[in-house]
Amino acid sequence: MGGQDVKVWSDRWLPSIPSGHPKPMGQQSVSPNLRDESLEHLFLLCTWVHPIWFGGALPYKVDGKAISSWGGWCNDVFSPTFGSASSKNWVQSYIAFTCWFIWKARCDFVFNKVPLNPVSVLLKISAALSSFLKANSSVEPCGVTSFASAPGVASWCALSDPCFKINVDDSWSMVTQQGFVRVLVRVAEGRFVAAARYPICAPSAITAEALALFHGCRLGLKLGFQEVIFKADLSEVISCLSSSVVDNWEASPTLGMIRLLGSSFQSCRWSWVPRLANEATHILALHNSSEMNDYV
Repeated sequence: MGGQDVKVWSDRWLPSIPSGHPKPMGQQSVSPNLRDESLEHLFLLCTWVHPIWFGGALPYKVDGKAISSWGGWCNDVFSPTFGSASSKNWVQSYIAFTCWFIWKARCDFVFNKVPLNPVSVLLKISAALSSFLKANSSVEPCGVTSFASAPGVASWCALSDPCFKINVDDSWSMVTQQGFVRVLVRVAEGRFVAAARYPICAPSAITAEALALFHGCRLGLKLGFQEVIFKADLSEVISCLSSSVVDNWEASPTLGMIRLLGSSFQSCRWSWVPRLANEATHILALHNSSEMNDYV
């Protein structure tokens, strides 16, 4: 079959979805009529993708009036005149990964009911692009070489969804029964993602510790994470979560909510770490200045 026999349908190969514009965090305006969504709308014109294009490292503001077709837009952004010569490889790679992760997020939304979250998509784009460019930089151009004769050539494959490490800690006063919990989020290789502080009121120390993990779970779900590892020097709470029996009745309701939130992730693990390994989160939890931001 020659190339002349191949036809590409650029606007009717997507699944039927409710008409209207999906909004971040999974809300959607729905009308009774169904239609097939075009590629232009999915990748460029849908309101939820605008913060992904403009809020990323590019940043690129989509001009809806200037987009006549998906193919025309691709020709424009992948043309030699789009961007400087020195940054062309980075720009084109960034655009390709952005389209890929927008597509994955929309598939998860349509088929798996996973809420749309631009922040989560931006984090995945950054992680995949960084790995791809690092792999490319290690390959020395040396002419045409077959892989069979060059087993040491660096190769790259698409990353799975990155695993996020969420450290939590609390500071609690027995006298006032009040305090703070702090959540620190990093990607697996240690890069900072976010930090948050929450005021708490708890009847016991173990309940305060459980509230730290509870707020960590809520933040992870809010940011749209799929795979998480919770790390804390809260041995009693971690032990309770690893057991089917909860001895502390005061903390039991909070522990039940933690288990429920944890089941919402694709992968969720609880890990005890010594205080020294959790020092940064502990210091943030102790810091009770009113001038300190509650979210970074």
